[in-house]
Amino acid sequence: MRIEVEVIIATTRRVEAYGGIRLAPVALEQMATQMRSNARQMVFDHDWQRPFDATTKSATVRPRDDGEFELVAVLDVDKDQWNEWAAKLEAEGAPGGFSFATPARIGQYGAGDGDTAPVSLAADAHHFSDEAIIEAGHEFLPSGATVIAVDRYYQFSAEPPPVVMLHLLMQFALAVPPSVLANYIFAAFSRLQRGRTASSTFRTVLEDEVDADGTRRRRALFELTTSDRKALRTGIEKMIEKIGEQGTFGFDGDEWGSN
Repeated sequence: MRIEVEVIIATTRRVEAYGGIRLAPVALEQMATQMRSNARQMVFDHDWQRPFDATTKSATVRPRDDGEFELVAVLDVDKDQWNEWAAKLEAEGAPGGFSFATPARIGQYGAGDGDTAPVSLAADAHHFSDEAIIEAGHEFLPSGATVIAVDRYYQFSAEPPPVVMLHLLMQFALAVPPSVLANYIFAAFSRLQRGRTASSTFRTVLEDEVDADGTRRRRALFELTTSDRKALRTGIEKMIEKIGEQGTFGFDGDEWGSN
């Protein structure tokens, strides 16, 4: 059974985790347009391994009583999945609500369109400095990628987790010798993890270039959370073996499992 729910997605209020930055109303309007297209998969708690079965019925920007603005969406959701999530939030005493994540470009190497770069690396701006993100991107310079893009990653939630995002075009990934590609990825990820004792979540997306009709034939998402260099290395090496497969995969410390 499906139901419709109204949720607040984002507001123009200050976000202290990122030094008090705030979204402009025009940014909320752009997000509303994107939501109405239903082009992006929604997930629970910014976790790719927990897809949220929801369709946007409407998305609008409206003023708030405090003088700010908010993006409000009406979603068509699976009732059981929604109630399970609501019960979990109540049991944990969590505030609930929705949030979103977006990258912001801080550097690009090579000539071309950064939005279709063979290599794109982003890391949460609350946990990782611009310098560390840029240095991690430098690890791919010998790879022969025509364009390497590096971004801050903003997660507009109450407590943004330490997330690192790597996007690789499948054609590029398949052209690089597997062991060499593993070295590039490990060097970039371990550089970001350097000096950190807490675990970070490393997410890698491998997908085909967009076809003429606007679609992608293959897409794979890999997620690994660890603070251990050996586990990170093992996960990357075993991920490389799965290039070309489709789906969402999580690493249990030994193997990648499909979700």
